Amino acid sequence: MPGAMDTQRRLFAEPDEASPVSLPGEAYWAARTGAAASFAAGRVRGLEILDVHTGEVAGRSALVAAAADVVALDRAIARGTTAAFPFPDGCFDAVVALDIIGHEHAPREFVAESLRVLRRPGALILSAPNRHTAPRNAFGRFEVGRKELTALLAPTFDRVEVAGVFHGPRLTRTERLHRTSLPERLVGDPAPDWPRWISRVVARTTRSDFKIESEGLETALDLVAVAQLG
Repeated sequence: MPGAMDTQRRLFAEPDEASPVSLPGEAYWAARTGAAASFAAGRVRGLEILDVHTGEVAGRSALVAAAADVVALDRAIARGTTAAFPFPDGCFDAVVALDIIGHEHAPREFVAESLRVLRRPGALILSAPNRHTAPRNAFGRFEVGRKELTALLAPTFDRVEVAGVFHGPRLTRTERLHRTSLPERLVGDPAPDWPRWISRVVARTTRSDFKIESEGLETALDLVAVAQLG
């Protein structure tokens, strides 16, 4: 790849579950993002990809292991503008942007920039919290459900498929037992006020505690969209 891209390269080689956890509940959110990353990794095997992120490393080891080449772009969301990607046209097989689009001030411009740097048959893979289940708009500006994601991507791409991230059996049983929403509790309650069972569950949460399904998306935790060219 051109030298300009080499300055952006960053390989996330450490296993995500082994990464240090600095915030209460971070293990849960990292594992949840990691589930979406594992799904994305299955779509980018052997490809040259642009990984657009915000400095967090959750799930990126799966992308690095699957792709032929990964260029990482740390997105300056706080700037409040949608800056052009610093890459020439048509230089990537896929763009992966996990938990990015909900924070973008101009999501359509973000999609247009992703399209510009893709070569056919390329794909844009996005994930975002599901607006139907996200706790009180805690995660971003642009709330998305399946309809919003499809409306955002379908005018530009030839095919769009949407899947969902769900709790697996262990976390589902825990929520039923305690009659509560785990994400709601993590967002709404200060960590010092958590009952002991929440602290134990969060500390033990890994990527395997989540599953990806294509049905029942109204109740998904996060949505993952694959928009394909050609």
